[in-house]
Amino acid sequence: MTCRVDLKTSFNEESSGAIGFTLTGLDDEAVTPNELTWTMTDVNGVVINSRQDVSATPASTTWVVLSGADLALVPTSNVRVMTIKGTYNTVIGGVSQTNLPYTGEYQFDVCSFLNIPDIP
Repeated sequence: MTCRVDLKTSFNEESSGAIGFTLTGLDDEAVTPNELTWTMTDVNGVVINSRQDVSATPASTTWVVLSGADLALVPTSNVRVMTIKGTYNTVIGGVSQTNLPYTGEYQFDVCSFLNIPDIP
């Protein structure tokens, strides 16, 4: 199972943006996940803006929209970690496999601006 991620390397502080996940099976066939959840943390594993185990609507490309407090600066780091988990179905050696697990982790930066007040 592989995941192509449509992910900018950085997002602007307190702005908005989207991350797209496109999954392929073991034979590089397009896969729509059965279920997909995502969690966003800082590099120390602290959940950002209560974004833990958020359900996403499975699709050929599943989009996660981030905005405002999702992209606010935190004292520890400007780096965010997006973890996705889900299940998918595929065929391996002619045998249908159902609800196989998938987990992926991706990082991006939040760009700080001079005219947005620093964290107290």
